Amino acid sequence: MSNKKAKMQRIEQKKETPYLDPRLPLFVIIGAFVVWVYFVLSNYWANYSFAPFAIMEKVFSLNEFPNAVSSQVIDTWINHFVNLVFIAVFWFSAFGWGSLLLNKQEYKLELNLFRIGFGIAVTIAFIFVIGLSGFLYAQPVVVFLIIGLILGINKISKNRNEVPVNFLSKFTFNEKIILISLLYPFFLGLSGALSPETFYDSAVYHLGVPQAWINSHRMHVIPSIHMSFYPCNIEVLYTIGLLLRDEMAAKLIHFSFGLFNFVIVFVMLNKYFNRSVAWLGSVIFWTTPFALLVSSKTAIEMGIGFFEVLAFFAFLNWMNSGSAPSVAGSVNNAALKGPDTSHIESEFSSGGNKEKKWLIISAVFSGLGMGSKYISLYASTALVILLIFFRLYRDKAAYKEVFKEVMIFVGVASVVLSPLLIRNYIWVNNPVFPMLWQQLGDIKMRSLGYLQDPPRRPFTLKNILMLPWTYTMGKNILEPYCGPIYLLLLPFFFLFKRKNKQVDFFIAYSLIYYFIWQYLQAHIRLFLPALTVVSGVFAYWIWYLPSNLLRKTVIWIVVILTFGNVQLTSMLQKYSENPLGAFLGLVSKNEQLSKGKGIGSYVSPNYAAIDWVNNNLPEDSYILFIGETRGIYCKRKFLTHTVSEFVPIVELVKTCKNEDEVYNKLKEQGFTNILINVREVYRLKGYNLYYWNGDEWERFNLFWNKYMKEVFNADWVFVYQLQPYNKDDRTRQIPHNYLAEIYLSKNMKQ
Repeated sequence: MSNKKAKMQRIEQKKETPYLDPRLPLFVIIGAFVVWVYFVLSNYWANYSFAPFAIMEKVFSLNEFPNAVSSQVIDTWINHFVNLVFIAVFWFSAFGWGSLLLNKQEYKLELNLFRIGFGIAVTIAFIFVIGLSGFLYAQPVVVFLIIGLILGINKISKNRNEVPVNFLSKFTFNEKIILISLLYPFFLGLSGALSPETFYDSAVYHLGVPQAWINSHRMHVIPSIHMSFYPCNIEVLYTIGLLLRDEMAAKLIHFSFGLFNFVIVFVMLNKYFNRSVAWLGSVIFWTTPFALLVSSKTAIEMGIGFFEVLAFFAFLNWMNSGSAPSVAGSVNNAALKGPDTSHIESEFSSGGNKEKKWLIISAVFSGLGMGSKYISLYASTALVILLIFFRLYRDKAAYKEVFKEVMIFVGVASVVLSPLLIRNYIWVNNPVFPMLWQQLGDIKMRSLGYLQDPPRRPFTLKNILMLPWTYTMGKNILEPYCGPIYLLLLPFFFLFKRKNKQVDFFIAYSLIYYFIWQYLQAHIRLFLPALTVVSGVFAYWIWYLPSNLLRKTVIWIVVILTFGNVQLTSMLQKYSENPLGAFLGLVSKNEQLSKGKGIGSYVSPNYAAIDWVNNNLPEDSYILFIGETRGIYCKRKFLTHTVSEFVPIVELVKTCKNEDEVYNKLKEQGFTNILINVREVYRLKGYNLYYWNGDEWERFNLFWNKYMKEVFNADWVFVYQLQPYNKDDRTRQIPHNYLAEIYLSKNMKQ
């Protein structure tokens, strides 16, 4: 019966479909598209070969891994299970806390997604408060999550009649096939998430900084890591995973952000277009190679995308609420009517004017996005421009009213962002540090190369027009893994006229975002959050093609290319992480991190030495890192730096008169040990991090010979102990000074 009903709904939908209008004769468009497909794919596959079965055989081969040890495999999967339970509790807790803020609204999927978003905001605020207050311990976090879980279960129990007993019964046969096919990319993402973290940015600050907070039980100033002053909403959430579990729990948080983005895109497109557009858009987004690859790391793009797509969704709801004319309704055709927004008015509106609550909700999530990284200003700017343009030119609203709405949006978003700005102002007298570091603040740096890595592309007409081709084909550009689908379908925007003008919001938002991104720094990682909306634009143009044959052909091309995208992702994941052995339990965490098989970006994992530190040094130890920026796995208090800052040990030596004063100042600051990663010292030599003059080098060398004792080494990573000098100790061995050898020896070899 349900299949028959679904079939009737599809028939009715087909009758009312507002097909696109071709600008040229359809046979000309089809012929041109065939040529374009051949041209694009022949060039693309020359760079990224399409050999799915050969790739699958290579990716899933277990020949490189040792034979399974049953106890190790069991321990691994027990750990996976506990982490999956943790992530379920995490999200149910967020839902529970969010339900307090949207308690009276209808219990349905759309509003539940906003409840989860609000719950994440409450969670961030809670960790932020206890972190700054010095109460960053497991106990209060566990209590917070349990209370949220109880609230969530209570909300669900009160609305249990609304919860589908048989979830899959709501899907048609074709949709079930799509869900089954999505298990493959889901497995890739999950296997990456449930393996040790090797991503360099995570090791330095996405997880490295939260680990430093946890070691001190508080959020504190880390002058030598400028990224610790960045907006940190996502890192605050990762702190929960590290505090209660491990880095894989933190990775699951980011992976699940990606899954929620998929669901939000689906719900939004289904509401404002139809179910077919929703499937196309969400699948295109989820199978974008770089998006899928990043989702399994503790990056921040999927978290930013979560906030930005909720902000855009709420903005659409606001623009379609109240008495303002429907965007699609401006066309005198029943088939072209916009979505039914009567439920919005019943839930949020008490009058004929636009309901401001949706505008405020949009602003809240915009603020949360900017509180995750400054680049989310792209999305907030795009929404403000959309507000001004559509309110003035579509709704013919008064200038005063539009100005008031802009002020509400900007004001609310600023309030949500303000705690992070206030924190930085209190810490370093610069609310946007490290921005404007040369003009404001108490901390100065040697450089700030990270903000221009990669370098900014010239904002020229050629670059604007050619960037889609450049990124697709991977020509001399960093991380060019967007797949061919976006480029392949781009001509449709010029060959067909839209009819449902609801898509104008999606187009305008995408274009504004694109131009801001292109102008400031056209790096695909920074554009990933926008793909939640961009994918909807492409899905609309696919589904509403006026030729049934052309539509089906394009859909099949997209299906084949999404499969190719997933294959490319699997190869990139194998090269960068090679997580399969660790995920299955065939390779131990220690071995994965110590040997670093499959890690193609950075040399010399330091895990063996860090693991020794965690198991052998006292809990009150304080370790100074030299030549090592990654603190992710260190469970003892540590201090490191990046290549942008003045190096702590260098600056300390410069302020001392002799080697004894160097030792005394280090002890006064609480340091007990020094860790040196020799390979990293050598790799980073080009940055001239140890910029001593001759006298200062002599001072450091004397200190080294007098006060250092080697206590451990593995894979060119050395741990030393600071100890008092005893001139009568005849057995003491002076440890080798690799730092001086690398910097002072002209003929030093790696």
